[in-house]
Amino acid sequence: MSATRFLLIRHGETQWNRQGRRQGHGDSPLTPAGIAQARALAARLADLSFCALYTSDLGRAVETARHIAERTGHDLQIDSRLREILVCPAWPGEIRALAPDAGLEGL
Repeated sequence: MSATRFLLIRHGETQWNRQGRRQGHGDSPLTPAGIAQARALAARLADLSFCALYTSDLGRAVETARHIAERTGHDLQIDSRLREILVCPAWPGEIRALAPDAGLEGL
């Protein structure tokens, strides 16, 4: 039996990312850098064999996934249940502000 492998991909940079604003279920369009990130990721995935491409219904995620779908030929499966969830009472940006040395640079 072969293992099932999942690739979890974050959306490209958004305007709110650049401003340090929380997004949650709100939405903000990709920046030119975010579009370039999505295109670069699509190029990296172009030769990877995978069965399905799913995304949340948030615009930033859909836009990122569309670049991948266009490059790989996959149909895009949009599902609102894939939206992010808040698992911590403080938002990552607030955690970074309160504890800049906590090793959370990637959040």
